[in-house]
Amino acid sequence: EDAVIFANFNQLFKVDPETAHVWARILEAVPNSVMAMLNFTGAPEGTRRLQSILTPSSLSHGHERVLFSPFCASKKDFLLISAGADIFLDNLFYNAGTTGTDGCLCSLG
Repeated sequence: EDAVIFANFNQLFKVDPETAHVWARILEAVPNSVMAMLNFTGAPEGTRRLQSILTPSSLSHGHERVLFSPFCASKKDFLLISAGADIFLDNLFYNAGTTGTDGCLCSLG
């Protein structure tokens, strides 16, 4: 509703701990914000790792502020999910490429 939705839909292995810590600080600094990511089938360790970094005990309602959508193979479905976000946060080392281009198509900032 009134939440600021940050998003990154890259493969989870591309998100290094330094980047995830930066995102956690952004979530802490922006009240009523959430982080949207994709839950890639076959990579549960990546989801758990990011969930633990992005939801420190200091973050109010931590687990509620990190949203993992199921991976969608359909380009149409992926663009619909992307269009629901407000701001795309890119990785520091592995940049988004096609994922970022798709975000631009959906008018993500």
